Amino acid sequence: MPFAPLENKLTHFPVYLFSIGVLISCLVFTNVVLDTTLATRFVFLSFFLAVFIFYNSFFLKNINFYLDFFSIFYSGFVLFCVSSILWSANVSLAIIESSKISLFLLVFILANNLLWHYKDYFLTALLKTILVIFFISAIQIIFQLTALPEISRNYLYNLAGSSGHKNLYSSFIFLCSVFSFIGFLYLHKKWKYISAIAIIIQLVLIVILQTRTVWLGYTGFFISAATIYFLKTKIRTITFKRTLLYAAFTLLFLNFFFIYTCPRLLSIYNKHKPEIYNSQNVTDLATGSERVLIWEKTYDIINNHFWFGAGANNWQIVFPASSLPNIYPVQDLNVTFQRPHNDFLWIFSQYGIIGFNLFLLFTLSIIFMLYYKLINHYSMYYLVLISGITGFLIISFFDFPKERIEHNILYVLLLVISVFYIKKEETAIHFTKFKIPSFVSKMTLLPVAAIFYFSLLNFKGEYFTKKMYIERFKKKDTNVINLCNAAMSFCYTVDPTTVPIYWYRGNANANLHNYPAALSDFKCAVHVHPFNHYVLNDLASAYFMNNSIDSAKFFYKKSATINPRFDEPKLNLAAIYINEGNYREAEKWNESIFHDSERRNYYRQLIKNKNK
Repeated sequence: MPFAPLENKLTHFPVYLFSIGVLISCLVFTNVVLDTTLATRFVFLSFFLAVFIFYNSFFLKNINFYLDFFSIFYSGFVLFCVSSILWSANVSLAIIESSKISLFLLVFILANNLLWHYKDYFLTALLKTILVIFFISAIQIIFQLTALPEISRNYLYNLAGSSGHKNLYSSFIFLCSVFSFIGFLYLHKKWKYISAIAIIIQLVLIVILQTRTVWLGYTGFFISAATIYFLKTKIRTITFKRTLLYAAFTLLFLNFFFIYTCPRLLSIYNKHKPEIYNSQNVTDLATGSERVLIWEKTYDIINNHFWFGAGANNWQIVFPASSLPNIYPVQDLNVTFQRPHNDFLWIFSQYGIIGFNLFLLFTLSIIFMLYYKLINHYSMYYLVLISGITGFLIISFFDFPKERIEHNILYVLLLVISVFYIKKEETAIHFTKFKIPSFVSKMTLLPVAAIFYFSLLNFKGEYFTKKMYIERFKKKDTNVINLCNAAMSFCYTVDPTTVPIYWYRGNANANLHNYPAALSDFKCAVHVHPFNHYVLNDLASAYFMNNSIDSAKFFYKKSATINPRFDEPKLNLAAIYINEGNYREAEKWNESIFHDSERRNYYRQLIKNKNK
């Protein structure tokens, strides 16, 4: 939607408004919710976009919409993600995730059209804004670094930066550095020198922070740049049809790799991985080995939801469906994984082969059209853009920047600049201009306002959940119930570790001996998370307290299947079978327990005495 200029001093006001929105959306945070950055930035981004659309709908005229295959692929991917609400196990998570993805599409559309209309002015403002964002965040991380007792791997993980986590902040630096390279090429006078200084600081910080994934991203950046520059010296020109052929071949190759090759490589690695690691060494692969186990387990989701996926943000719900991976902290210490630390597998598992290919079509179309432009009309801009996107995709293969608001904003803006340079003076790219009636533009406010409302519900949920944790620690069960009621909504049913809010309320009711209410809560908890072994165990106990023994046994067995090292359901099953006089079954469950305990030994002795 390009915007006609106002013939007065407010001509560039949309540029100012957009730049300020990007600035705050990348940096705002608060400690009153569980995730200091994600929920807060989601609220602000949705509010800012609503304000921006309101201004442009009511104060600007002659609004147009330009349609090309980039926007078709991106819109198709987002619409498919939103549609996945219909088949998601947890609808609240799908609603929030779909809302975020829709906002990023809106950023893409608005920034793309602002860039086409205001061109040099908007690009200059955008590059300067991102430099300011980086320097503000750099001041924060430097203060945090100076507060560390020493610069070691263990202490570095205490850093949060502006992204809430050291690794996420490192990938944020990478995206900022790509814009800094563009700024060095594009900006003038002092801003060119500021861009150069930013690049130096960014590289120094990346070395200090020791985030290996981002090191790989920079390696991919520089290798990609060198390779493409070498190809340019060998290839003088390339046709549009040949470029499409290369893109199609790459699409087929990636499908073959992720469907056939990747799961087999993961299986081979897991069978031959080292058993001992040195966690203090930067080359240590302990966390990498854990991720490989998670990736291999993710293929259970992919195989079971191949075509349409498990639904937006439902990886964390469906992941333990068959059983938890054999990782000690996961099975014994209640450590939960909320994403597979691989955005490609994350997208594949949640949106199936259809959504995954829509994502690939959008990404590859931009990369190969940049390559087409670079070969035929060499420019350093194309080189930096291709290398920047490639480096970020490498990071995405080993981490989860897709989750964060600031990462998505910067990545989408990087794609916007790429599309702008691709379409600029390019005869091979065709696009159609549609005039958007004023009332249609105003109607866009409705879904954006709805998303803003969803973000507020999500924020409210985290706010009251944080308070609920405190009251639960104090064992004030009545307060826990009230705070759970305040937190829950159709947009918020689980906390950030995917534990249902109903589960907390159910336990509080059980502590108050209100067993019928507890049973009702645990039923609701299983509905929003059908595969949480703690929830299943407590639902079974609630059935037992309400004299539904068969249902209790069913859910105890299901809980034990999901986490074989979770002893509680096995002990409860042993007790039930002892009471029923079925000592053979009781012995089977009692002996399958992984950890020794007084209760287990008591049951063992009891079974032994009964069998005499």
